Amino acid sequence: MNNIIRGILASLLLLTLISGFIQGEETRKVTKFRVFINHSGEDTIGMKLAIALKEKLMTSKIYELTYNIKDAMAMIEIISEPNIVDGKMLSSAIAVVAVYNPRYLRYYLDGYVDVFFNNTNFEQKAKYTITWMNKFMLDTEKLTFLKRILSRI
Repeated sequence: MNNIIRGILASLLLLTLISGFIQGEETRKVTKFRVFINHSGEDTIGMKLAIALKEKLMTSKIYELTYNIKDAMAMIEIISEPNIVDGKMLSSAIAVVAVYNPRYLRYYLDGYVDVFFNNTNFEQKAKYTITWMNKFMLDTEKLTFLKRILSRI
């Protein structure tokens, strides 16, 4: 009876070691979701949002900021248009669009539009944008489907 228990324990220990090794291999192969940020617009408000979002991505555990679109899995396009009154920029209309597979055949994932002012808390808006990105960027079922479809084209 003791030999049977020892055999079972030895088997469990071996399985644990093997699964830990396999998981370790998979963990090393898994990379963060690489995102390219592109800003179109000549206003400082749009630039501030792009910079704040890049800073959030640099500290993210899920996303990795890339400066080369060829390395990106997705692109966040920030388009800004200033509202100038009497030579003074009061606000900017901002459109934020997420695109999957930006290198070749682009697939629109989601987007939102907002108005930002000079006194906008850009760090808070960048956090909101990351939360917004999580809704569709972390949808592995959808992304797996997209990869399958785009690989056939």
